[in-house]
Amino acid sequence: LSEMQSSRDREAAIVRDLLYVITGKEGIYIKYSQEVDETDLFKCFKGLTYRINKDIDINFKDLAKQISQLGKFYSALSFFEKYFNKAGHGKVLSRLCQYIRNYLQEYRSVVCTLFELFDTETSFSIISLHQKLNDITPSSKVPSIAKSMQLLYDLTQLIIAENTKRLKNSNLLDMRFENIMRSLKEDIGTNIMDDVFLDSQNSRHVKGGIVLNIIMSQLENFSGNDRSYNLFHHIYEFVSIFYIQTLNKWLQYGEILDPFHEFFIVKSIPESDSSVYNSYYWMNKYAIKREGLLRQFEPIDFQKQVFFTGKNQSIINECNCQTLIKSCPFNPIKSLQDTNLELIINEAYVRSNKLIYQLLSSGYHLFGFVSLLNKYFLLTDGALFDKFLNDSNHELKRSFSNKASTEIIRSYENAYDTDYKTGIEKLVSDLLRIKFEKHSLLEDILDIIKTQVTDASEILNAPDFGKLTDLLKANVQSNSQSRSSEKSADLEGRRCNKLTISRLNLDVEIPFPLNQVIIDSQKLEYQILFRHSALVKFLEKRFEKSWRELGYQTFWTWTFEDKRVRKWIKRCRFIHTKMFDFIRIYTFYFKYDVIDNHWSTITKMFQD
Repeated sequence: LSEMQSSRDREAAIVRDLLYVITGKEGIYIKYSQEVDETDLFKCFKGLTYRINKDIDINFKDLAKQISQLGKFYSALSFFEKYFNKAGHGKVLSRLCQYIRNYLQEYRSVVCTLFELFDTETSFSIISLHQKLNDITPSSKVPSIAKSMQLLYDLTQLIIAENTKRLKNSNLLDMRFENIMRSLKEDIGTNIMDDVFLDSQNSRHVKGGIVLNIIMSQLENFSGNDRSYNLFHHIYEFVSIFYIQTLNKWLQYGEILDPFHEFFIVKSIPESDSSVYNSYYWMNKYAIKREGLLRQFEPIDFQKQVFFTGKNQSIINECNCQTLIKSCPFNPIKSLQDTNLELIINEAYVRSNKLIYQLLSSGYHLFGFVSLLNKYFLLTDGALFDKFLNDSNHELKRSFSNKASTEIIRSYENAYDTDYKTGIEKLVSDLLRIKFEKHSLLEDILDIIKTQVTDASEILNAPDFGKLTDLLKANVQSNSQSRSSEKSADLEGRRCNKLTISRLNLDVEIPFPLNQVIIDSQKLEYQILFRHSALVKFLEKRFEKSWRELGYQTFWTWTFEDKRVRKWIKRCRFIHTKMFDFIRIYTFYFKYDVIDNHWSTITKMFQD
């Protein structure tokens, strides 16, 4: 350079070098500052840096440094596109790599044009090069090609930083703990997500919703700059196409086509032949993954809408009712940035509820099934249960034995074995079976009442996984110890807890998909009410029998000469009458104020 006489020749030499540099190569006077080592991921992700010859004219040096930055950005973007365009990083990031690849191809075309200008125009200077790079733009709505490259570079650096953070196990554990604590804090006050399983697992690679959220953060950062905002808006639309397809598939059919685990709803339990219609399996089959949850779906009730829309469709699919799904039109989501996104999802939610109700009510006679549960568990048809009590009275008032249980089961089946059963009645009766619990009704209810709940404030203030685990273990141990000690001390000696009637229970195998509406916890409530109703009915029968004894048995009707004996008998009759009246009034209250009153609400709901 120092030997060149003309400043124009020196400038032309620098411009030629810069045209190579901006495509990640090196020139004669502008060289790599360090030896290129493609095994050094950190340096490759950051991009190649350049060293400018000290003999370059001071007037050109600043512009040369600015323009050579494009070489750094170009090399970094090229390496990013090659490194992350792998299956392990998912479709969303692969789509971003495709966008970068398309952009670099367009960028290289611009550089070729600049080479032609340099060769044909003698007046083409370093200032001309700088201006062209900052003026040329694919569209008037987005930044120049140089500015776009810088914005893309900044975006990729954020993605790389997030990916690097996930390479350490300690960071993954911390992130998982944060997910769990955030879920607890969100749900502790609202209980909105009580019946939704949450997945706190974290991916070792950045992908899916994590990438979309990073792009969204950049979109929000440049909301005041129209051109930069439009660029990130276009990137988001281009990159989110596969995510939208997965979301639409979930909302329309309840299917998750997500081989790279990028969607925020995941299958949490592997399917097996034995569990496909199991209530627990379906209750926990799907989960909301907190990691990578899109900004749009952060409202908890919105998450729940999306979750149950797809789950309902999945149930319909499992019942081979695809024609039912096709009978109702579906409005697909076209963009995650649409202002009417919430409206479209709400429409899909209403659609899925309509379809699942149509399936359960018309195809599986939900109302009839629940009515029969009332008949068997709440004893709304009391005559049949009275017949059973009359036949098994002797066995029910004795201490439990396996021999007696066989007789009781036979008596129950005979009492309810009628010839006028409809199809659904026959089905439900086949699903029912009498069983005997290990503990009495009183013991089981006390177990529920006396269960100690862990202090929520202690859990929410747990600093790490270790402390959280210790708190939960301590709670389980204290509950198990208190239960065993209370049972042995307070209840073991009571004769009423040994009676067969106190251990009598009714069980029903609720078929799929009805077990998605009548879940295990509700079945337990039905069983507690049955045990309670059966015990009250049994007591009523016993009081009725003893009332006849008090009125007709020789001992109680004998005219004793001793006034004290007559007074004692009178007191017994008075107490018995009071107790009998209480049982009858309580039975009336239980049947009409509790059961019938609430059942009318459910009937109205079905009618509406």
